[in-house]
Amino acid sequence: MRDEICEKIKENYAEAKVIAECLHVVRELEIGCFLKEVMGILQDELGSDWEVSICDISRNWGGLVLRHNKWIQHACVKLEAQGKFWSKPTVYGVIAPKDKFDRNTIKSRLGELEYFKNSSNSWSESNGWPFYQQIVDFSKDDYIQKLFQTEERDIFRSEIVTTLSQIAQSCKEIFLQES
Repeated sequence: MRDEICEKIKENYAEAKVIAECLHVVRELEIGCFLKEVMGILQDELGSDWEVSICDISRNWGGLVLRHNKWIQHACVKLEAQGKFWSKPTVYGVIAPKDKFDRNTIKSRLGELEYFKNSSNSWSESNGWPFYQQIVDFSKDDYIQKLFQTEERDIFRSEIVTTLSQIAQSCKEIFLQES
């Protein structure tokens, strides 16, 4: 099959070159559409007390941010590209930077939540994230292909929405501003 495709490329080189150059654009646009769908569902599900927004996904560390409107500054739940969405794995978790929060207190309080206690996955930590883990890798074709198959996309979107909604709602009380 590979030889046949190579022959077709030779016969239609200009068209094949355009198609090759457009793959990246199509992938980026589809990831953007997918994130907008997730954002809309999360906003409807979480309600008006929550802000759900997309940071520029064409830049490194872009993503989807969830914040309760009564949370203290610098705290959020995020789905974030580790680089760009189409080039490296994507993570999700809680952002509470070490330079803004006492890390031991935050890790202790979050660690008491059922969401983190009952998680079968291991969590990582960084200066910005007391808890994060990989959720998807759009640099891999199998994830991108899910976006083009309606049933797979629906299941995938539902999984992402459920995960982000659960972690946000679990953390709600931890980051509320004191009145």
